[in-house]
Amino acid sequence: MGDPNNDDMLALGKLASKDSWTEADDCYYIVLETEIGGIPLHSDDFTSVQTYNSSPGGAIEALVTADGIVSLWVKAFYTTDHSTVRTVELLPQEAADRCLDEKYGLLITNRPYEVTDVRLEYFVQYTDSLHAAVELVPAWSYSIADRAQNGPVDADGMPSQCYFNAVTGEEIL
Repeated sequence: MGDPNNDDMLALGKLASKDSWTEADDCYYIVLETEIGGIPLHSDDFTSVQTYNSSPGGAIEALVTADGIVSLWVKAFYTTDHSTVRTVELLPQEAADRCLDEKYGLLITNRPYEVTDVRLEYFVQYTDSLHAAVELVPAWSYSIADRAQNGPVDADGMPSQCYFNAVTGEEIL
């Protein structure tokens, strides 16, 4: 009847299945990015494989039906302490492009890749064990499609992501 991956949840009564849908069931899922100083915060949750620290993304998500907003989720709320704001020189995108080329030059593959999107954004990194203080790290964010002869190879059709610290050029893992 439905997705076989959901059969267990259906059997336990933890998930309901609907046989038919009408226009009355229509809804909108809206994701709004948050910005600081005109630079967007990385919108998705992120866990570093280097430090094992995770940080929530900066998106605001809403589910809107004919009845109005039925769900509103603010993933995280950050305020800035202007007394600690530092001015730093950012690597130009061309320098980050070279970092990306270096990374892919080290991979053993003969398939080409295609950068489908690149943007500057802030990554939120906690600076204490209580997660009470954060640092906003500027980063170059790349969406990359691995290409075969006839198009995308990635199994779920989603591009992979690659991030480079926009000050140091080091990859954010």
